[in-house]
Amino acid sequence: MTICMSLTSCGKEEDEPSYNPPSGSSLTAPTGVSGSVVSNGIRLSWNPVNKAEFYTVSRSSSLNGTTVSLGYIGDTGYIYNTSVIDTKPLDGANYYFIYACNNKKGNSYSVSSASAPIYVYYERNGNNPGGGGNENPGGGGNDNPGGGNTQQKPSAPTGISVSNEGNDYIPDVRVRWNSVSNATKYYIYKSSTASGSYSKIGETSYTQYCDSDAPTNGKTAYYKVKAVNDAGESPFSDYAKYTAKSNDEAFSPAYTYGNCTVSGTTMTLRWNNSTGSGYGKATKVILRVWNPYAEEWQDTEQSATATSASFNFSNKIDNSGYVKAGIVVSNDKGSFTAGAKVYDTKGKKWLN
Repeated sequence: MTICMSLTSCGKEEDEPSYNPPSGSSLTAPTGVSGSVVSNGIRLSWNPVNKAEFYTVSRSSSLNGTTVSLGYIGDTGYIYNTSVIDTKPLDGANYYFIYACNNKKGNSYSVSSASAPIYVYYERNGNNPGGGGNENPGGGGNDNPGGGNTQQKPSAPTGISVSNEGNDYIPDVRVRWNSVSNATKYYIYKSSTASGSYSKIGETSYTQYCDSDAPTNGKTAYYKVKAVNDAGESPFSDYAKYTAKSNDEAFSPAYTYGNCTVSGTTMTLRWNNSTGSGYGKATKVILRVWNPYAEEWQDTEQSATATSASFNFSNKIDNSGYVKAGIVVSNDKGSFTAGAKVYDTKGKKWLN
């Protein structure tokens, strides 16, 4: 049986992660907290907090018991969205507390007070979904109303939007939408026209998605999202449109990759200046590395004359065993993306 309700707030105990609580912090405790059992654990959701840069979650087996920070969720315990799935819930009672955080420095950060507790009862025997309530009316009994494992398809996501959260030269085109309570993941689709055929470009368990092949040079893309669970897929959401700045690649520098290498967990990208007539020299060079846990590109500026960059990829390997990194160069005329190099850590070879 799945039970979700808000109770009175309580404080943190000694097993919380290390942080420095701010004096008079402007961060408020997350509100609108909820929890529900899904196919792969317990989904937690909450409203965004103004000025919060990320969130953390702690759990206890009783309302006033010792809390433990869940370091295995999100990006090693740091959650950059307003929804997350605890894939290792306790068998029985689970009490969760959500904290809004910012100003992270190492393992120290500013933190809000705890949200109201989220109580979810979980059974490992597979009898969690089913019966009772508004989603599956009918059935009887208080411990597992209706019995069985019936689950409804999720409703279509709402509040879809798309924006460039980078800049014209180094774009970070990101699609966002509202969380769907009984969804376990989301499929993202794209089309060149509003009423055209939409092709799936990715999937995620978060409520945002970074399009690594976003339109450029005045082109437009339309995005839609579906919510998914074990029962199937929702209808499409409404579409959101993004149009790139015109001529954003005109007369920009152009680079090609040279001898890129891997040694242990260190990857080195090398590139050559291949500018031709009409192209200017780069005034900015950015190393972009894909973070599969935060599902976003992480940028590190290099010297404008650099022709190589190295980084440790031990925490940048996705579920397929791939590491993705690339170079973006720009000047006052525009930017050029050399495209991502992809390294297969399982096969120990470059895929491009």
